[in-house]
Amino acid sequence: MVRKAYQVTKKQAHYTLMEELPTETIAVDWGNDAISAEHLEKAILSLPDGTRTVFVLAEIEGYTHREIAETLGVSEGTSKSQLFYAKKRLREILHPKW
Repeated sequence: MVRKAYQVTKKQAHYTLMEELPTETIAVDWGNDAISAEHLEKAILSLPDGTRTVFVLAEIEGYTHREIAETLGVSEGTSKSQLFYAKKRLREILHPKW
C-alpha cells in the first residue's frame, strides 16, 4: 500500500520531500505551542504504514478521500478512518497533555 502511494506521488511533480522541509521551528495550531519540523517528521514517520500514507496524501499532498481510496484500493470510509487515527496519534505524540 505504501509502495503504491509512493509510486503515485513520485509521478506527481507537486510533492515536497521531507528532507526539503525547513528545520526551523514552525507554528502548529495548538495555541502558543510550536514544534520543529524534525520533531514533526519523526512523529509522522512513527505512524503505522496505513495511517501515515493516508495522512501524507490527505494533509500534505492535498488529495481528497475519493482520490486516496481509488489510489490505495480502499473505501472512502477507510481513508477517513485512517486519517482520523493518524491525527489522533499525532496529537498524542506531539501534545501528550491532551
